[in-house]
Amino acid sequence: MVEKIHQPGPKALYPRCSVGGRACPPEDSGGSEGFADLLRVLRHKKGWKYRHARNVLGTSRWDGTVWDREEVNAELAELGKGWTWWPPARQ
Repeated sequence: MVEKIHQPGPKALYPRCSVGGRACPPEDSGGSEGFADLLRVLRHKKGWKYRHARNVLGTSRWDGTVWDREEVNAELAELGKGWTWWPPARQ
């Protein structure tokens, strides 16, 4: 979700992400409501919903609270390389 758009910095490459939080939802998690429910279920660590969620996510230690701005910006920079106007002209 985009919450704010800043004025471009003189030496920054775009697109880039300045702040954020939480990992992106896993595939087919049911949208924002399903993702919130998944986080709640994983936090409580009990019951059939928890067992089902762990089964769906596999044995990997997916953590919905983890988020890495540098990783996001590296992926955005990689996406930007495919754009015909990349890198943006300096003024």
